[in-house]
Amino acid sequence: MVLTYWSGGTIEAVHRQKDPGGIPIAVAEAGSPSVALVRSSRVPALSGVEIVEVLKEGPGSIRGELRCALSVLDRYAVTDVIVIKGWKRQMLVTLWDRLIRGVRSVGPSGHDARRWILKMDWGGPYSDHLTKYFTGPYLFLSSWLFDKIVVETTCAEEIARRWVWGPARLCMIPDGYSPHHHPIAEKDPHPRSPQVLSVARISRVKRLEVLIRAFGIVSNTFPGWTLRLVGPVEDFGYRQELEALVDSLGLRSRVQIVGEVTNVSEEYQRASIFCSTSQMESFGISRVEALVHGLPVITSPSGCPQDLRALGMIVLEKDDEAELAHELHRLIADEALRHRLADQARGRIPTWNQVVEDLLRPVPPRRLK
Repeated sequence: MVLTYWSGGTIEAVHRQKDPGGIPIAVAEAGSPSVALVRSSRVPALSGVEIVEVLKEGPGSIRGELRCALSVLDRYAVTDVIVIKGWKRQMLVTLWDRLIRGVRSVGPSGHDARRWILKMDWGGPYSDHLTKYFTGPYLFLSSWLFDKIVVETTCAEEIARRWVWGPARLCMIPDGYSPHHHPIAEKDPHPRSPQVLSVARISRVKRLEVLIRAFGIVSNTFPGWTLRLVGPVEDFGYRQELEALVDSLGLRSRVQIVGEVTNVSEEYQRASIFCSTSQMESFGISRVEALVHGLPVITSPSGCPQDLRALGMIVLEKDDEAELAHELHRLIADEALRHRLADQARGRIPTWNQVVEDLLRPVPPRRLK
């Protein structure tokens, strides 16, 4: 039995395509009984997965979650725990199970019968201050509690080596994509629209105003092209500012701020260029989904630039609207270049099924996305 544990997390429909949902679904598809432990869920089901909600089992306090998690470990005879984005409350559960209840987790051979795997949502170079005072100490403690610590990028792996002093094995396993939600073909089955796409939360950290201004710079040169911004609205005040910016640039008929959609795969299939201007990303799953759908990607350097370039993405150096406008102009004007860039990533992005295989194997291969 494999438990995917997302402490404090709420499963939404979008998480079927991301690690909180994609991992337990992939576990079930591999033939193992799969349970997901989350704070709450807003989806009726995950395919083949039993969802346990802390708030339905009892109080949502730290003590309530501790009791619920320990009960789940015993009730389902869990052999492997994959912790997603672990922190605070989950650390108490791990500590209690590994140290205080350790005798109950030892099999007949004398080896631990239950493995704890920490899959961090951390791309590495956020800030030295954050790493020094928060992420680094957390990695140090985790290296004594977990069997395996997994990061998503080579940048994070390089930084994490300084902090992982315990017996835990440090691994780099990049995030994957859901083949059910993003089926890929060897060649595009239909013509693409002259459209630039961004898939991101409507939030200031995504810096969508930079993309709008850059598109405004090239819009007169390419009057047939449009910009489409897709993603849930987290900051309604920011959305109003974006709408006002669109109006001030005279782009009302050319820029669409769509909000959340039910089928994001259709958005990728329709577009010709993908842009990410986010100020902060760990892995940036939307960039990977764009590559899977055969889109060339222009991105800010947030995350791990060396990994992004290895996949053929155009990584902005100055990371401003003038540079972004230059790269947009280059790609819009050259269809052959768009295809060449997209082809560099073909077949190199793992599915969640491959990610789970690497997570659960004793010594996973070190893959670069």
